[in-house]
Amino acid sequence: MFCFQCEQTARTETAVGCMIHRFDPQLDDGLAVPIGKPSANARIYILDKNKKPMPLGIIGEIYIGGEGVSLGYLHNEALTAGKFVDDPFVPSTPGTPAKKMYKSGDLGRWNLDKILEFFGRSDEQVKIRGYRIELGEIEKQLVKLEGIKDAVVALRKGPEAELCAYLVARDAKELEVARLREGLTRELPMYMVPAEFVQVNRIPLTRNGKVDYRKLESLGKKLGSGQ
Repeated sequence: MFCFQCEQTARTETAVGCMIHRFDPQLDDGLAVPIGKPSANARIYILDKNKKPMPLGIIGEIYIGGEGVSLGYLHNEALTAGKFVDDPFVPSTPGTPAKKMYKSGDLGRWNLDKILEFFGRSDEQVKIRGYRIELGEIEKQLVKLEGIKDAVVALRKGPEAELCAYLVARDAKELEVARLREGLTRELPMYMVPAEFVQVNRIPLTRNGKVDYRKLESLGKKLGSGQ
């Protein structure tokens, strides 16, 4: 089951189990297990910035509606107003409050089987050379390549912003940039191919289990230019 929990308040905004997926080793490749389908009394939406539904296969922000949605954050009206918004897909009746849905900040899409797939956080979306890029989408393609165990993509700021991929190999062999670029260009446009590749022994994590980008920048060996 998949759950959403607030890091700032350590309280759940929705019922802990609002999505369910039964893992099938014959169907799931083990690289990114889908979140699944809504559980009973839960409504899951994939919406654009105008809160309009996204079609199958297109990434948008995950919103959660249904009976398990919280009333908001205690003594924090400003945060509540930003995260708990009116659900436009549920008809309201005169004299009763509008149903709410939770704006999760997570990105996802419905695949062709109408199973929800997770694509990272909306705050991980970056803009480079006029293009908006989901870093999680690049990471997902990287770990599909032969020889790569784990991957993190970050935006390096400088005179010109560029993408940098940090890679953990499945063995001790040094990864080849040419093969990485070739593999990525089969699935992604050129503007999403990292300009730099760095091989590291592991992906450092913070105490909260998130990627420690500060430590990551000081680790590893630069493999070469991706352009």
